Amino acid sequence: MTHPVIAGVTTNIAEYLKTPNVGCVGGSWLTPANAVESNWDRISNLATVAVELADPTIRKSESQ
Repeated sequence: MTHPVIAGVTTNIAEYLKTPNVGCVGGSWLTPANAVESNWDRISNLATVAVELADPTIRKSESQ
């Protein structure tokens, strides 16, 4: 059985994802309240950073 980790996640995403019982990570840092109303570019950038932290072999330049 896997479960999500949503507390204590910062730049250590890859470490959590290496754990066999962790299926995904998340947190409020991905969609800050002050960005939801009007700053979707910021949310997109935060998501890109999260993907890069989860898998260091992925780089922003490759996903564009």
